[in-house]
Amino acid sequence: MKAGLVSYFDLGCSYGLTDQAFLRERLSRETDISLVGIKNPLGRGITVDILQAAPDLLSAWRRAAVEQVLRPEMETGWQPEWEDLSRGDFDRQLAGLIAEHRVDTCSMTIYPLGVVYVRLELASGIDLRFLIGILACYEYAAYRPHVAALFSRHAQTHAEAGLAASAEAFTTLTRRPASEVQEDSRGYVESNLFRSFTHIFRCVDGDSADDVTRLRETLGMTGDPDPIEFEYHGRLHYGWADNVLEPRGEPPWTPDQELARIDECIRIAHVALGTCEAFHRLFQDEINTQVESLLRKRHAGRNSQDLNKLRTLALAVVNLTNFGQITQADEDQKYFQRFAADAGLDRTQQLLTAAVEVLYNVQDAEAQDERARRESLLNGIVVLLASLTLVSVTVDAYNFIEMDQPLIDERLQRVRLLIEFVLALTLVVVILLWMLIRPRRGRGRRR
Repeated sequence: MKAGLVSYFDLGCSYGLTDQAFLRERLSRETDISLVGIKNPLGRGITVDILQAAPDLLSAWRRAAVEQVLRPEMETGWQPEWEDLSRGDFDRQLAGLIAEHRVDTCSMTIYPLGVVYVRLELASGIDLRFLIGILACYEYAAYRPHVAALFSRHAQTHAEAGLAASAEAFTTLTRRPASEVQEDSRGYVESNLFRSFTHIFRCVDGDSADDVTRLRETLGMTGDPDPIEFEYHGRLHYGWADNVLEPRGEPPWTPDQELARIDECIRIAHVALGTCEAFHRLFQDEINTQVESLLRKRHAGRNSQDLNKLRTLALAVVNLTNFGQITQADEDQKYFQRFAADAGLDRTQQLLTAAVEVLYNVQDAEAQDERARRESLLNGIVVLLASLTLVSVTVDAYNFIEMDQPLIDERLQRVRLLIEFVLALTLVVVILLWMLIRPRRGRGRRR
């Protein structure tokens, strides 16, 4: 039995919508159609073997995991009824396993939309009593700021090295808030780069049904009597925090080959969730910026053209993360539905769509305000022209008074008529100015 972890994190920006953003030779290998048969709609991405390309990252992760053993809040799985193993001996053996036990797989796959899928798998041969503690220590070690920073830095380096062309405009458009470091009352700090981890147990060493039962009892998964049956691949005992994978165990395929499709389903689900969460944060941050801009009466945030581009991109993201378009197989859909229900994926997609509409309304309001400003400018020009006309008419009227043969004989009467005429024109101009500068009434609420 092999135990491991999977998770995802957001790089803070996107490089493109599809794999065309990356060099073709840097892309991950295509999945075997005869073993997997489904494709990730978010692309193949760039896979980085941390064991080879970033050994410093794995070393730092190991050291931080060892430090977690002695952390008072850490639940390592030790049970007081184990008479043959005291807490001190258990902690020492656990720390030794974390420091020395071989890691078979440690990789991360960078997707063009800026989400990174991380996978860690330990070699077989670990006593069942230590499995939960080892995975817990690795998980909480990944939340440590210096480990999370290494993940982010290596991912950004490999992503930028694999770009097919400059993506500066796209990355600027999709820039999202950076991860934050949080501190508790005791001074312990964690980064929120990783949101959570899923524990994966792959029964690829000829494990018996009794072994699987004991594992499920240890994990507290006995309340799930209805595993997901993959007809040609095996069985998935699903849990939100823990997944147990049993291969079918029939030649000519190896256990790893049989479980490849289930592994891919797990990958697709986590990447889709990470992508929706990343873009929801982007739009929520933009909404906050726009609201503060309105309150402070000064422009901030993206302009209307960028907001319209983001609106289109968000709708594309919601479409790409629709599990119904990946496969029609009942077994796959059962897993996706259970994962989506536990992760609240539908709710996240709805929130993303709602955020898009809010920003679209903000964009529409800005466009209306811009049109109103232009109309005011044009009306001002009309008033100016009217004023010039008034001056011209006044001059002509004055000349009329001075004519040798006036239409009206009495000079006093001509002066009176001129004054009345000027006052009438002035009143018209004043009314026009008042109509331009009076406060506008609030717009009705959009339905």
